Amino acid sequence: MTSDCEQLGPCRVKLSVEAPAETIDPIFKKTRAAYTQEVRLPGFRPGKAPWERIRQLYGEQIDRRVNEEAIQALFKVAAERLGRKVLCSVNVEDLRVEPRKGASATLTLDLEPTFDLPDPAAWKVAKPNAEVADAEIEAQMETAKKQGLTFRDAAEGDAAAEGDLVGFAFASDLDPNAEPETVKPFLASDEYWTQITADQDHFLPGLSAALTGKKLGEQTTLDVAFPADFHVAALAGRTVHYTLTPKSMRKATQLEGDALAQHYGLPTLDALRGRIKENLQASKAAQARNAAAQALRDKIDASLTFDLPETSLDRETYEHLAMDPAKPLEQFRGKPDELRASPAYATAKEEAAKSLRRRYALLALADARQRKLSEAEFSEALEALAQRLGKSPKETSALLVRNGRIGDFAETELVNRLFADLIDECATL
Repeated sequence: MTSDCEQLGPCRVKLSVEAPAETIDPIFKKTRAAYTQEVRLPGFRPGKAPWERIRQLYGEQIDRRVNEEAIQALFKVAAERLGRKVLCSVNVEDLRVEPRKGASATLTLDLEPTFDLPDPAAWKVAKPNAEVADAEIEAQMETAKKQGLTFRDAAEGDAAAEGDLVGFAFASDLDPNAEPETVKPFLASDEYWTQITADQDHFLPGLSAALTGKKLGEQTTLDVAFPADFHVAALAGRTVHYTLTPKSMRKATQLEGDALAQHYGLPTLDALRGRIKENLQASKAAQARNAAAQALRDKIDASLTFDLPETSLDRETYEHLAMDPAKPLEQFRGKPDELRASPAYATAKEEAAKSLRRRYALLALADARQRKLSEAEFSEALEALAQRLGKSPKETSALLVRNGRIGDFAETELVNRLFADLIDECATL
């Protein structure tokens, strides 16, 4: 019998529940049998110790075990009466569990949310064009040419040019005694190697241009105006005078034709162009799918507005906070009120609500479509998780079971699989 049901929120109720003796008595019987077999008392053979003595020694544990199973039975009664799945207990009051009389309690429960089954037809999104243009292929070919170099020692009179490797000495007008440790690499060096490049300088701004055309031993100067956002704060916005002297050089020779392809392990230039096209197509297809997935995720999130169970939302929020690289849980350790008032908490709660609604909606859709997770899909997901954890699949499965997460793991993988199916279903060019 269920009565006195009070709605505390969209997904929370408080109600009185009773379970009959025929439901509760088997719990007493099973618990007594288990303790009789498990407990070993001096002077008694296994399974023959007096129950009164066992009860005297382990009464508190026995009652706890019985009560826990009785509460689960009451949850089941509540779910049947309410017609909704019970997610968790928020509070249990006035618990009564008696043999031959049954059990009763006043339960505060969080229930699974209710919502209309979503229609994926409303989730159509545009899939970005993944075609590869000839210009993109040729741009990659030029990059391959720049990177496909062979080197020889410089001959007398050779001047530094694009692609060459140059080892040079440098000195600056910086006072080594006045600069912090971060500036030391920029003070002076007997030999520092760099590659002459037209589009970037890895060390000093303007370095490649200053060395281009210079021969071994030919000294030159460079005034470096470090930008205001330079990664070494002590040099940002400053101008430093440098003296540069090339001391070693490796001349670059750009490969052409089939020799370039062979440098990359392919027989011909056409084969290299084909490989570049394949790689570009794979990359753009992946980018297009990722973009379509994000667009679909946004479309699903915008279509779902149903209320969520408080405990589930709170747990999901803290999981998002735990993954925040800013580490708000450490920042507000021991300050729960300040944490809940922080922008980080508001953002985490918003994202948690989206992911929870998406999960509930996709699980409902999977159920309506009778989409199940196959043994092969489960094994594949378990293997992937095991590799990430550095454990065997058997150890990983045992860990999930021990932590009570095996069901969540399977549901998550089902959601992921269905979402992947929906990308193909909902994303159109």
